[in-house]
Amino acid sequence: MASVAQVLDRIRSAETEAQRKVEEAREKAEKIVEEAEKEAEEIVRKARVEAEEEAEKILQQALKEAREEARKVREEGEREIEELRSQAEERLDEAADAVVGLVLGE
Repeated sequence: MASVAQVLDRIRSAETEAQRKVEEAREKAEKIVEEAEKEAEEIVRKARVEAEEEAEKILQQALKEAREEARKVREEGEREIEELRSQAEERLDEAADAVVGLVLGE
């Protein structure tokens, strides 16, 4: 049979071992939390970068479409201006002929 001193030594050893295991578990848990936080930060960073890239693509596409629309409007405006000039020149010729006719009594 073991003496009281031996039993107490075993109890102390068991307590020491239990404390060591608890400390190891605590350290592992802290490392797991740190790694999870780092991974979460990286996921957020990547998501932010992807969102910024997507926003830039959308902006560039919108600018491209706006430029194309502006070009079409400008071309249409230039066509209308040219048409109005042509009509004005025709009317000017008609007006000149009418004035000449009035002056000459025709």
